[in-house]
Amino acid sequence: MPTLPNKEAQARLLRQLVDINEKKRKLEDDLRTLDSRNKSLMEIEARKDIEAYKTRHHRSNVAISTMTHG
Repeated sequence: MPTLPNKEAQARLLRQLVDINEKKRKLEDDLRTLDSRNKSLMEIEARKDIEAYKTRHHRSNVAISTMTHG
């Protein structure tokens, strides 16, 4: 004799599945947000590094120019 499915257990499992999927979507959204922020911070730091390099390079050229022409 076949057994009838337990409707309460099925409903509970379905709610759990929906909850898990919602948590998964939220985590994915949070990861995308963090990734975007991280990328932005890395770009800011890269620009700072480039500016610092340019400043050092310019100072070196000025010093060399002063020593050879001064």
